[in-house]
Amino acid sequence: MAHVKSYSQEDEDGIFLYSNGKRVGGPYRTEDEATAASKAASGLLGEKPIEDYIAYFGQGLMPKEEGNLFNTGFGEFQQETARYGNAPPTLKLAMLRYPDAAHAVDLGLSKDFKANIRGLGGHADTGSTTAEVLSNIRDPDTGRGYDSPRKYYDDQKEAGTLREGLSYEDWVKTFKSLGEDERYVAGVAQGYSPLRPTMWQHEYAHVGQFEIPQSGSGKEARQRMRDILYPSLRHPEEIEDDIDYLEKRGYTIGGADWMQLYENTKLEDEYANEQLRLMRKTPGAEPNLQVFTDWLDGGRTKEGYEEILEKRHKKNLPGLLGTWHKTMGLFDAD
Repeated sequence: MAHVKSYSQEDEDGIFLYSNGKRVGGPYRTEDEATAASKAASGLLGEKPIEDYIAYFGQGLMPKEEGNLFNTGFGEFQQETARYGNAPPTLKLAMLRYPDAAHAVDLGLSKDFKANIRGLGGHADTGSTTAEVLSNIRDPDTGRGYDSPRKYYDDQKEAGTLREGLSYEDWVKTFKSLGEDERYVAGVAQGYSPLRPTMWQHEYAHVGQFEIPQSGSGKEARQRMRDILYPSLRHPEEIEDDIDYLEKRGYTIGGADWMQLYENTKLEDEYANEQLRLMRKTPGAEPNLQVFTDWLDGGRTKEGYEEILEKRHKKNLPGLLGTWHKTMGLFDAD
C-alpha cells in the first residue's frame, strides 16, 4: 500500500490493518500475514484510492459467524495468491479486470452433505452464479446438468439433503444475477474442500485465460500446471491433486508431454503479461518451483515434505549458530 499509509495492530479479535485509524483489512493470524496482505494489495491496486483498498480487503472484514459463506478462504486467497506483493500473470489479469467477479454459492445443503464440485470460473449464459454451478451438477432424470433451480431444490428436498427450514424463496435470494457473457468466479460453499484459497486462485485464473486471445483448448490442464507452479505456501500438499489430475490424463512428470505443458503454461502467462502491459500494469510473478521439487523429494506426502524442509533447516543451522556464538562472545567474562 505504497501511497496509502497503513499499519498493523493486534486487537482482541485478531490482527488488523489500519489506515488513518480505520480498519481496512483483517483479521490475520500473524504480523507477517498482515504485511503480506498489505504488499499484495499494493501490487494489485497501485495508486488507487483508499476506498478501493477497503473494498479489496472487504471480505476479510466481514463478520465471522458460521453462516457467513465468506468465512473461509477468500481473504486468505487474496494474500496467498498475491505471492507477497504480486500475483501470477493470468490470475493478476483477471483480478484487475474483474475485481468483483467472486461469489460464494450456497447450494442449500445441510452440513452433512457435499456436492462433487469445488468452483467454476468463466462467462455466464444462465443468469446467475448458482445456475452456472447447477448446470455442472448432474440431474439424475436427464443425465445432464440441472437447467432449473426449482428442480434441483425439489430433488434435494425429497432426498433430505437440504438445510432444515430453508424455503425455495429464501434460497433464491442468495443468487447473484449475471448478465449474458458476464465474467464470474463461483466458489461452492458445500463443495469438496470448500472455499479454499487454492480454489479461488484456480477459478479466478480461468477467467484470466478467457481474457487472452491466444488461449485455446487445454485450459484446464494448463491451469493445473499453473497451480503446481504457483502453489500455496501454507498448504503445499494441495498440489498433489493437480499432479494426480495430470497423471490420470497421461502426463508423466518430467516426460515430453509434461514439459510441453509446462512450456505452454509459461507461454500463456507471457501472453497474460502482454495484456497487463497494455493496461499499463507490471508483469505478474514468476513461478516457484521449489515447493514442487521438495514435494517430489519428500515422496509426495506432507510428512516427507516437512522432513525435507527440516533437513534444509538443520543444514543451514550451523552457520546461523556460529554467527550467534560469535555475537554472544562479546559478552563473555574474562
